Amino acid sequence: EVLKHLKLGGAVPYHDYRNVSNAAKAGTDPITREAQNTATAKDFNQLNPSVELSTQIAEIPVGTFVDWVHNHSAGSTLNDGFAIGLKVGKASTPWSLTKGWEGGYFFQELEADAAFDEFADSDFNDGGTNNRGHGVWLTLATLKNSTLGVKYLMAKQLTGAKTNEDRVQLDW
Repeated sequence: EVLKHLKLGGAVPYHDYRNVSNAAKAGTDPITREAQNTATAKDFNQLNPSVELSTQIAEIPVGTFVDWVHNHSAGSTLNDGFAIGLKVGKASTPWSLTKGWEGGYFFQELEADAAFDEFADSDFNDGGTNNRGHGVWLTLATLKNSTLGVKYLMAKQLTGAKTNEDRVQLDW
């Protein structure tokens, strides 16, 4: 049964950002941490492959994913990032025990020069790069085309001031 529903998906994008005009923002949150910048890259040539393996166990979708980024033009050792995680369920049918919820966990690390931080997750340690941490979430299908979710993010800065942030988000 597990092999019958086995799916493998992936992508291998390449992003080329040239002449980044405000490289002082890269690697930090642009508003609160510009003075503590650790990034040196002004050119971002990012290879960003991702893979997801999924199946079903007793009609409940289960999947694992890996996302990796490497900025080969950074000219530093702080040019890699990754995320790895697990998802269970799919919140698609309101109040269903098998199809009405989704939960998951991920761990990610994004070094200072790995990616152009203006496009990094703004919710994780207040945005930008130079971060490492965990995230967990639970989402419930409440109405047709409507979900209620909670996400808890625990992140810390890799270098510099070593700021930490725990964040709880509620979505409807």
